[in-house]
Amino acid sequence: MNLQKIKMKKILIIGLIILIALYIRVSVGYFGGTGTCSCDKYRFTVLRVPFMTCLNLCSIEPQMTTKQKIINAILLKPEGLIFNTTSTANPDIDQPISSVDQQCLSDSDCTGAPRDCGGCSCNIPINVKYLEKYYNLYRERCKDYQGISCDFYCPSIIQCINQKCTQTQQDDAPTEEKCLQKGGVWKSWGHDYPQIYCQIPSRDAGKVCTDNSECIYGQCMANNETSTSGNCSTYKKEFGCFSLITNNKAEPMICYD
Repeated sequence: MNLQKIKMKKILIIGLIILIALYIRVSVGYFGGTGTCSCDKYRFTVLRVPFMTCLNLCSIEPQMTTKQKIINAILLKPEGLIFNTTSTANPDIDQPISSVDQQCLSDSDCTGAPRDCGGCSCNIPINVKYLEKYYNLYRERCKDYQGISCDFYCPSIIQCINQKCTQTQQDDAPTEEKCLQKGGVWKSWGHDYPQIYCQIPSRDAGKVCTDNSECIYGQCMANNETSTSGNCSTYKKEFGCFSLITNNKAEPMICYD
């Protein structure tokens, strides 16, 4: 009887060891070396830590940004979990916005800077004085980006409200009748996710510009990819293929259709 109990105990211990080994194996991998986790369509290279699974990593705080999740994971497991992110989707620029950078006195003080690498989000509202700072960050953060690009038209506009550059809901022409009254074009835009927009005429159409920020109601469009200056667009949002001017330099051609 005692012999049978000892055998059963050995089997249980062996079984427990196997389960622990399997758990470690299907977590981030064996201890040491690197493994890969995917969260929110982002892929992370991590140092392998026993008992720290990808599920642990991704479910730390669902409401947090991916970057915050990783920072939290490092705090929870400081001896092992370090990351090197490579996006399979569209990374945010992840720049804390200073309140100073958003101060303004009028709408003309405000413009927008890219929020992500693929053009899938509305721009960051900032004072035009700081546009170069945010564009430099954008270029550095997104120089190796090869992910998705979005056919995205932000439904908001940037205005100076309470001396702060702020994104507000655009209500230029929510109906076809109002759109036509304002001289706009009412039609469906976009191939992948078609939506109906009112293409509103820009108030500074044709104005010579050397930076996108100089066109308060439109975009600074280059004549070609070697241009150092251009003209403010006819409409607030242009569709088709064109280059935009930033700091006297034409950006690579982009297409909105």
